[in-house]
Amino acid sequence: MSTQVQYKSVSIFRKQNPHTRVFYQWDEALRQSVGNITQIRVRNGDETCPTNPSNKILFEILDAEKISEVLSSIQINEKISKSNSLCSSELSIEFIRGEKLITMINVLQSGNSLRWKNWPADAILTQNSARYLKNLIKNKLLASSLNSDGDSKTSAKVIKELNPLNGKSEEKKLQEREVRADKSYFYMSPLDSAKSNAYLLAGQYLQCSAAKIDKYIHCLFTNEKGKTTQGYLLESSL
Repeated sequence: MSTQVQYKSVSIFRKQNPHTRVFYQWDEALRQSVGNITQIRVRNGDETCPTNPSNKILFEILDAEKISEVLSSIQINEKISKSNSLCSSELSIEFIRGEKLITMINVLQSGNSLRWKNWPADAILTQNSARYLKNLIKNKLLASSLNSDGDSKTSAKVIKELNPLNGKSEEKKLQEREVRADKSYFYMSPLDSAKSNAYLLAGQYLQCSAAKIDKYIHCLFTNEKGKTTQGYLLESSL
């Protein structure tokens, strides 16, 4: 895959050798390798030791249409994918068929690149692909956290790592806001259809980003037990 070959040559070779599997582009090679998988599983930590108890399963995708969407979304900028980063893996994505683990990839550099054992270097994602992957993971973790069926501390840590605006510069932008509405509901994403059952009451305080997405604002609320809930709220409710 590291040798530069024109697509026309690949197409001709495939026609002449119909029974030979030809991996041309990096993302195409991954899709062909996993084939018709039935499950995508995301866990924190890296692929070198998936049985490590600290590497917790964060969420799973079982819907065939969604699995196909996720695989199609992986688009790699091969021209700038030249080397392996020294960064350790933040997440592992496992591709499963039935009960068999087919292969897995590592998520690196805040969701901007991926590592797979069959690629010649770390794969830098296109901007749209990286955005899709980050939003998918963050929204799944937010949903898990808001439904109280996930590890809220681990989810909050992963979301922070995936947020390219996190760090000292972002911390300065966080503002304390007070809930003004009788109830202010959390949304798993900045969409009216993503409303969750979790809400805050008037008079409660939380930390919010200074940036808005349409009529929504991303906020963090920590209760008296130290549990942090993240999500989007209507700015008009604050």
